[in-house]
Amino acid sequence: MTRQYRPFTVRGDGLNDNAARHYEFSVLGMLHSFDAMQTTRALMKGFRATGRDVLVVPYDFSRGECNASSRSEWGLFPNKVYYSPDIYYPGGDCIDPGDAGNSAHEVLCHELVHALRRGRKPGRSTPKRVKRRRSRS
Repeated sequence: MTRQYRPFTVRGDGLNDNAARHYEFSVLGMLHSFDAMQTTRALMKGFRATGRDVLVVPYDFSRGECNASSRSEWGLFPNKVYYSPDIYYPGGDCIDPGDAGNSAHEVLCHELVHALRRGRKPGRSTPKRVKRRRSRS
């Protein structure tokens, strides 16, 4: 089954019916929570501004056991996020106690930042930093 939340399509590709439903609702819940939190609301607004659709599917383990990825590909969904929330749980092999950035929410947020940057419309480049000279007084 496919679930939709704004520009995001979430599919449990390769999972059985119950696992796919659990996956889809887990990811949808996180996406809903990102709209509710101030720190991630800007990220969600960025996706709405680009007008590009994003497909979120289970991580395929192509880049190691404890990972997720986002890729730009041709097709109906030029932005794809490969992510599985179930591998990030307290006490699990993919969590380093006390480290920031390794909860399920934080990993999805991190991958969405990559997807947003890759999802810019053609012709829009990332602004280069302008070096400011300090005035000597």
